[in-house]
Amino acid sequence: MLMNIGGALPAKTDMACQAQPNKYVFCIAENEEDSPWEPLSVERGFHRSTSTVSVVGLENPHNINDHDALNGMEILSTICGTMATLGNNNVRGALGGDGDAMLALGPEHAGTIAKEGFSKKDVLDYLYEHARVPRKAFYERARMKHYPDMPEDYMVPPTIKREDLHLIVVGGPGKHSSYMPGHMSHLVTRAIE
Repeated sequence: MLMNIGGALPAKTDMACQAQPNKYVFCIAENEEDSPWEPLSVERGFHRSTSTVSVVGLENPHNINDHDALNGMEILSTICGTMATLGNNNVRGALGGDGDAMLALGPEHAGTIAKEGFSKKDVLDYLYEHARVPRKAFYERARMKHYPDMPEDYMVPPTIKREDLHLIVVGGPGKHSSYMPGHMSHLVTRAIE
């Protein structure tokens, strides 16, 4: 289907080293009813009654499995550990590229975090400050190429700017969430006419 309908011809129109279908068709809806926060559309300036669609290029979802956390800070700690990896596109992008990333919280994780008074902005601010990779974790050539003037203890943020990190609430019952790094793509939201 990807080749015949989507035109994804290896080494011709699809230059990916390891292709996967969600770069063409991954589509999810926010669970606005079970979210403790405003939906992405409202955050992006639309009235709650306006139907919208948002598009951004992202990696496959990285599962965040935490059935043990009893409070929001414990869940945020697990999320930080999932986001702060050496090989995801955003961390590599933060070394010299640009792009948005998306955190998709399940309603149970979102509810636990919100019960402690965290707004959506609080969550994103916290993750931007704490889901970082130490510069010294990268090999020497990468450090010198991308951060030659930064101290060894510099912490690489998950995205270049805090505004490039987004949060939605999706799915149903269960203590799973996901993180989707992106690369060289920014979120666009439009009203559905």
